[in-house]
Amino acid sequence: MNTQAYRLADVAPELAEGVVAAWHAAPGAHIAAGDDLLDIVTDKACITIPAPAGGRIVCQHVAPDAPVRAEDLVVTLEQD
Repeated sequence: MNTQAYRLADVAPELAEGVVAAWHAAPGAHIAAGDDLLDIVTDKACITIPAPAGGRIVCQHVAPDAPVRAEDLVVTLEQD
């Protein structure tokens, strides 16, 4: 299996920063590419970010209610 870490800029290139509102899948869960992964709140909207790839969530690098910037790691997936 291949493990890949994704930054906010990788999963939502249009966002420079925001706050994690919620995760749609817990660590250990298997997701498919395009499944709802997390919600990010910006000063203008709440945006649901899809999973960039399918696999198992190894680590959520940002907790709910925590700020996140484009260069910050968001999630690590063990890809199918």
